[in-house]
Amino acid sequence: MYFITEAELRLHYQQEHFTDYTIKQGTRLTPEARQFLLDRKIVLLEQKQQKPQLSNESKSKAPEYTSISSYLKPKLEKISATFLLVVSFLTDEDMYTAEQVLILENYLTDLCNENDEHPRVTIDLSLKTEKKHVVSAFHIQSSKGKEIAFLNFLLADLKVFRAELMTNWSEKTGMEEQLNLIIEKVGKVCTVLEGLIHKAIGGDDVSEGK
Repeated sequence: MYFITEAELRLHYQQEHFTDYTIKQGTRLTPEARQFLLDRKIVLLEQKQQKPQLSNESKSKAPEYTSISSYLKPKLEKISATFLLVVSFLTDEDMYTAEQVLILENYLTDLCNENDEHPRVTIDLSLKTEKKHVVSAFHIQSSKGKEIAFLNFLLADLKVFRAELMTNWSEKTGMEEQLNLIIEKVGKVCTVLEGLIHKAIGGDDVSEGK
C-alpha cells in the first residue's frame, strides 16, 4: 500500500490547480494529504475495483454498520472517556487547558449529529499554530511535562481515529459528504490540540492573540 503525502499533492497542485483527485488502486491518502484536499474543496474520486467475495463465515465476523453514527457512537464513547480522564488530571495543572479540553470533548460528542453542519458546540480555532511539535522525553521533563504528555496522547488517539474513519468508510458510496464533514471536524480538534501543545511548550500565548 502506497500512501500519498501532503507534500506530493502540494507539488502537484502548484503545477496545476486541479478540482478533483482520483485515488488509484493500491494507494491511500495520509490524513494530512486528505485535509489538504478538503481545505481546497477538491473532489475525491476513487478507481472502481472488484472486491473479493467473502465466505458466509467471514461475513458473520465483520460488524455491519448501517450509518456512520452507528460506527461513531462506541468509538466516541471511548474517546470521550479518555478526554474526561485527561481533564481530571489537567485541573491540577492548568485550568485554562482543562477547560479547552472539556470543550473539545463536548464538540466530539456532537459528531454523531452527522446531518447538522452547524454543531451546538464551537471551538477556539484562534489556537491554530503552524508549528507542529514532535513531543519527546525532553518536553516531558519540563515544568509543563504532564500537560504536554496528556495533550499529545489525546492528539495521537484522534489521529488514529481519523485514519480509521478513512479506512473503514472511504469506499462507502453515498456517505462521502458526511464522512468529509466528520473528518473536517476531527481535524479541527487536532488543530486546537496542536495549539495547546505549542502553548505549553513555550510558544506564543495563542489564547491572548500574541
